[in-house]
Amino acid sequence: MSISSQIRASEVHFKLTQKVVTALSTKFSFSFDDAWAELSNKNVDSLTKMFRKERRRNDPLSQVKKPRTSFSFFTQEFRPKVQTANPKASFGDLSRLVSVEWKKITDSDRVRFKGMETSDKERYQVERARVMAELASAVPATETDVVVTEVPVAEPTPAPTKAKRSAKGKSSAKTVEAPAPAVDPTPTPSATKATTKEVTKKATAKPAAKRARVAPKATAQTV
Repeated sequence: MSISSQIRASEVHFKLTQKVVTALSTKFSFSFDDAWAELSNKNVDSLTKMFRKERRRNDPLSQVKKPRTSFSFFTQEFRPKVQTANPKASFGDLSRLVSVEWKKITDSDRVRFKGMETSDKERYQVERARVMAELASAVPATETDVVVTEVPVAEPTPAPTKAKRSAKGKSSAKTVEAPAPAVDPTPTPSATKATTKEVTKKATAKPAAKRARVAPKATAQTV
């Protein structure tokens, strides 16, 4: 891509090239127009108009003229008079002379220009609101009526942790055992009665068994 194409491709490139050529032409005392002709096949004015049109196409509010200041209204009125009085003055000299005249005017004249500034600000707000309303009405309904639904996300369950093993192969995690419930050593009355009956049965059962084993021997001798 040539330098001329790169300058036309972006307004940033255009402004940067313009600053570089201006700085070099001032330092080395050569013509700005001659140097610019070597870089681009379009002059500065045509490129400025081209990029201004692009900004207007991309920005819908660019069609609304910006509000002017009181000094801007004063410059519009007095600059032709200053230029007529100083025909050989440059653009910068004319701006300085207009600034001097602005400081000389009376308060009543300054109030008049301040009123122009206020009226122009009101005009800008009205036109800007009109453009914004037109843009809002031009938005498709499908873009404004979008309903966003939230989908619940299940929380991840924590993975079971494994106990670390020591060098001997035993688990290093200590398990804490719950203490056993305390047992009252004093027996209840019902338990005491039950144990007494069992002991009595055992005591009476043993003599009866002995008598049963001894009885056959006695009958055998008598016969």
